[in-house]
Amino acid sequence: MPTLRKTSIERKLRYAIMTTVEICLLIALLIYSVSDYFTSRDDMTEHVQDLVKVISSNSSTAVYTENATISKQLIESLYGIEPVKEAHIINKNGVSLAGYFRDGNNAQAAIPAFLHRTAFVDIQYDWVDVVAPIYYDQKVIGSVIIRADLAILKQQVILNILAALIITILTIIFSYLMAHRLQKVISGPIVLLADTMTKVASGQTHISTLEKQSDDEIGQLYERFNGMIEQIHKRDEQLSVHREELEKTVELRTTALNLANKSLKRAIKEATEAKEDALYSAKAKSAFLANMSHEIRTPMNGVLGMLDMMRSTNLDDNQLDYLETAYGSADALLSIINDILDFSKIEAGKLELEQIDINICVLVEDIATLLASKAREKFIELACYIDVKLPLSIKGDPVRLRQVLMNLLGNAVKFTSEGEVLIRTLLIGNDEKIARVRFEIHDTGIGIEPDVIPTLFTPFTQADGSTTRKFGGTGLGLTISRQLVDLMSSELQITSELGHGSCFFFEVDFEISKQQHTAITIENSELAGTYALIVDDNRTNRNILKYYLSAWGVDHAESERGEHTIQKIRDAVVDGRPFDIVYLDMNMPDIDGVTLSKAIEADSQIRSVRRIMLTSSGYMSEQKCRDAFLLGSLTKPYRQANLLKLTKQAMGLSKEECPIQRQLLANDSENTENTENIFGPNISLLLVEDNIVNQKVALAMLKKIGLTATVANNGKLGVEAWEKNYYDLILMDCQMPEMSGYEATGSIRQKEQDTHTHAHTVIIAMTANAIDGDREACLASGMDDYLSKPIKIDTLKSMLIKWLKSTNKKQHPPVENITIDEQDLLLNITTLEQLRIVMEDEFETLVDNYIEDSANLIQDLMESSRNMDINVFIRAGHTLKSSSQNMGADRLATLAKQLEELGHKKNITEARAVLKHLDTVFQLTCEALKKTLDD
Repeated sequence: MPTLRKTSIERKLRYAIMTTVEICLLIALLIYSVSDYFTSRDDMTEHVQDLVKVISSNSSTAVYTENATISKQLIESLYGIEPVKEAHIINKNGVSLAGYFRDGNNAQAAIPAFLHRTAFVDIQYDWVDVVAPIYYDQKVIGSVIIRADLAILKQQVILNILAALIITILTIIFSYLMAHRLQKVISGPIVLLADTMTKVASGQTHISTLEKQSDDEIGQLYERFNGMIEQIHKRDEQLSVHREELEKTVELRTTALNLANKSLKRAIKEATEAKEDALYSAKAKSAFLANMSHEIRTPMNGVLGMLDMMRSTNLDDNQLDYLETAYGSADALLSIINDILDFSKIEAGKLELEQIDINICVLVEDIATLLASKAREKFIELACYIDVKLPLSIKGDPVRLRQVLMNLLGNAVKFTSEGEVLIRTLLIGNDEKIARVRFEIHDTGIGIEPDVIPTLFTPFTQADGSTTRKFGGTGLGLTISRQLVDLMSSELQITSELGHGSCFFFEVDFEISKQQHTAITIENSELAGTYALIVDDNRTNRNILKYYLSAWGVDHAESERGEHTIQKIRDAVVDGRPFDIVYLDMNMPDIDGVTLSKAIEADSQIRSVRRIMLTSSGYMSEQKCRDAFLLGSLTKPYRQANLLKLTKQAMGLSKEECPIQRQLLANDSENTENTENIFGPNISLLLVEDNIVNQKVALAMLKKIGLTATVANNGKLGVEAWEKNYYDLILMDCQMPEMSGYEATGSIRQKEQDTHTHAHTVIIAMTANAIDGDREACLASGMDDYLSKPIKIDTLKSMLIKWLKSTNKKQHPPVENITIDEQDLLLNITTLEQLRIVMEDEFETLVDNYIEDSANLIQDLMESSRNMDINVFIRAGHTLKSSSQNMGADRLATLAKQLEELGHKKNITEARAVLKHLDTVFQLTCEALKKTLDD
């Protein structure tokens, strides 16, 4: 087709005519050949049938008399008929009376021997068989069979086809000559028109019109073309006039553009200067924000730190009240500062969200627990509902998600005077990779007027903006929360009714963590079949507990009023399905939970039912639980895990005893560790801080935790102190004179890398800066973690537990307790006896010398580990190993060998852990040796 597309119209017309003629001739030839063949075949068949009839009629007497001679004469009369290939006369018994074969083959005839009582014709590819019966006296007495050859017919047909082909070829040649001549009548004018249009397209507009040659469609094309040529001539004249006018206009516009260009250059120069001024202002703003953050947080660290330390001193009631007031005000001021800094970071576009593994269930329950005390102070219910189908671990930013939920839930508690506050976390859709989680915070507070809702998320805006407003705050909390939710690719929305409360909600798509992507399933087959009763006047609390019980497979009923509960429990006993466990609410309008539990205990029929108290009134003491005949209690809002654990304990399905004498607090207090003896006695800390107040605060906090620290007044002195002594952890301020914390950390890390004599020292940043990028700058300089001032004692303790305990686990391998009774493990008795025999009276002196030398070697090991003197450390370890082996002190020799190998590996950190046990083994070895001398 591409080739035909490029062919001229002359050839296309010629090809069209020739193709049409050839196809028609070929079709006619085909039809003629086929028709001629079938016509000739039918004629031959009809001729053979006539011959068969003649032979049949003439041979009736000969067949009847079975005269073979006459029959043969009749058959041989067919010899002159060329198409006849075979012929046979057969009597009624199937015996051939006469036969004829044109090729002289007298073998058995190809015609079947059986008789056909009726005439028939069988046409094959190469021959035609015709059979006719022979009648005598109207009875069939035999048959005549003639086979005619079709080869002659085929030859005739082929000759006819060849003749037709010759005629066709001649016709095609004639058609080609005629088409070649006739197509010029059509193509000539078209070719002329095309050539003329090509010239026009190339710009030759002086061409005159074409003379019309016919009145058909081509003539119409000529008329249209001539009209187009006339329009082109008119347009050229107009363009010439416009060209002259345009040149004048361009000249004027060029002059104007030159003037505008000069003005634009001046504007660009002014815009560039303005941009540079704006960038400078932005940098100055950022620098000011950083400096203000540092300058404000530095004194705030001293204020909050000292106030926090004063809490542990002996104060009277008035002093404690003043202290709590001051601490609350300082903490509120810090919250305002944090809001302003967060708002500034978000507005500057410098806040980015982390993507780390978080447990939504734990995070939401932590937030509810933190605000539970404020809810109890206002005598309102705070409930927490967690969808049990939530993924166990997702990817997100726990700090910013916590900030949003804390703000929204804190506002709900603050603006609710009576009723309840509910935080709900729902899984509304998930697949293998993404979980869509919906967070809702409902309250029954004051509500928001409809005209205030559109401006609610505007910075520094509050629902109550009057000078007599009841609730304080900066008005930034909701703005920051909305912007953080926007960063999570979601939208913070609100529904509210004035006087009836509000609901804030948003939905976030979280990536499901690859490590743990299974859903939270609290279903426990061990509790299946358990029958529970929920006693609570609050519908929300009942619904949450019902949902959890259903997830665990626990069948349950409910009671809204305590006064009806006892009868309900009795009825269950009478019905033959008593309750296994009852969940009691503490505060109910008619009767409190403790009174109700005592009433159940007083009834002998139902006292066997297990009871658990769920209270919004705070901690319930051990004695109160015991006096109320309770198997345990939980503070609302309780955690799912704690409720499940307590339920299993109450049902006797847990290895742990039921905590009758232990309150399972919702803040996981059972998992908190006693700070006493958490850190070893030999923990060495270095505090690098230039501010005297901050030094005092940090040292006081460390002392309360049970630790001490060496102080360096700037980064340079900190590096020098680190070079001289070993420290388990360094608390490093960032902004200091002479050498900043960043520079000091970089210097320490470089020396660790260059000398290979210092193990990695944990460095924790303590900075008053809190803008975006400070944490990254600390980690980039080589610091291991980050604390933002003002530092609270709990935060500091958690950080030290995190790093010192993990370090201790790595550095302190478990060592068996060694006693004097195990001297057979300390000493090789065989070696000692051999030495005793060899040394005789000098043996006691040898022992004394060994003890004295070993003590000196151990002292060398201790000092060289602190000074990071590897050569002295290896030499002392090797010497102690050799002397101990010779003395038979196998256990001490083993530890000395281990120290020597660690010295070669320059792993002084782990060596210090072994040194702490070396001294114990040495003392026990000395006692064992002295006991040997006494024996």
